[in-house]
Amino acid sequence: MAISFAAMGMAACLTVGVFAAPKTKVDAAKIREYVKKLAGDEFEAAGQDKKAATRRRSGSRNSFESFGLKPAGDKGTFFQDVRWLA
Repeated sequence: MAISFAAMGMAACLTVGVFAAPKTKVDAAKIREYVKKLAGDEFEAAGQDKKAATRRRSGSRNSFESFGLKPAGDKGTFFQDVRWLA
């Protein structure tokens, strides 16, 4: 299973308007900064170290929940499987 953190961040941004609870105030600037972090060099080798990738995935889930987002990914999660074509 290949995971694209940029795609995951994009999916999180798309859920803001559609799946956020009506009474939840969503801070778009906070989410934007987090997505920039996900797309940055710090996460460049995310798929190479399984333990580190698992920690980042868990941290991302917790961050998305703290932003007031609701899961809209595969199987009720924040994540989406992305297959790479070689």
